[in-house]
Amino acid sequence: VEISQIGIRLHGSAGTAVKNPTLFEQFGFIQSIFTPNPDLKPEESLGWDAGVAFKFLAGKYVFDVTYFEADLSNKIATRFLPNFTSTAVNLPGTSERRGVELSARMQLSPDLSLRGAYTWLDATDPDGLPEIRRAKNTGRVDLNYVFGEGRGKLHAAAVYNGQAADIAFRLPFFAVERVTLDDYWLVSLAGSYEVQKGVEFFGRVENLLDQNYQEIFGFSTAGVSAYAGIKVKFTADGPVE
Repeated sequence: VEISQIGIRLHGSAGTAVKNPTLFEQFGFIQSIFTPNPDLKPEESLGWDAGVAFKFLAGKYVFDVTYFEADLSNKIATRFLPNFTSTAVNLPGTSERRGVELSARMQLSPDLSLRGAYTWLDATDPDGLPEIRRAKNTGRVDLNYVFGEGRGKLHAAAVYNGQAADIAFRLPFFAVERVTLDDYWLVSLAGSYEVQKGVEFFGRVENLLDQNYQEIFGFSTAGVSAYAGIKVKFTADGPVE
């Protein structure tokens, strides 16, 4: 629904989804470390969202506020057994997720645009504890610049991931303990230039600040990384001219 006279657009959606258990979870064959569970039920979710967008200066500036909710039942989780193996089970009850997302899109000039988004999320397990690996606060900012009559492009991005809960397995008896993953910023730069039609040079740098962070407790992530290359487009008759 768009109220063009005052630059306001209302939007909303609702839907359901089903995620089937994996073959390994149902019929896994590594019996020494994992006990399969053929009785697993599919995960089922029901969600909806509603929001309002505000447009200014003929759409050059757009701001959006959205509220969302989603409930997940039959959540599949790992359970550790007394014989030092693990299995997959359906958790009783419902996992609840709700939050607010703020976003903005700004065309600062014909060649320069800025986008930003922030999400506040409240996600809990059926037992009321925060869901693991789901940060309460996340956000990102993207800056895009086009030059050389559209042949060149530069992109800078900064992504924020707030603190999140996770689980750790402490030796020697693999005791399960809840831990907190630190928040982090990831900054990246990318650029490309089409030297002629169908031939483009590109490069990018990821994790520019060389952040030492974890998305899963105990698993390392890549430090600062750089990539460069060339793209050549072909047609049935050969390279694009």
